[in-house]
Amino acid sequence: MRIIYMAAHIDPKFEMEFLEHIRTFDKTHDNCHFEIAIDVPDAKTAEIIDHVREAQRKLDLPLFGMVKKQ
Repeated sequence: MRIIYMAAHIDPKFEMEFLEHIRTFDKTHDNCHFEIAIDVPDAKTAEIIDHVREAQRKLDLPLFGMVKKQ
């Protein structure tokens, strides 16, 4: 097993499409597991929570959390 670290600089309008692509790959390959972090330094906490919930619903993701920088 290998770990690949990747930073993707993506226009927000393509973000959900990119996450859908990763999720599809994850679901179709049993030995793969993805852990994704999204950094949006200028967003308010409520916006980030809404964004995470939207991704969970659209991508059928398990519950996950967020960390807000101070």
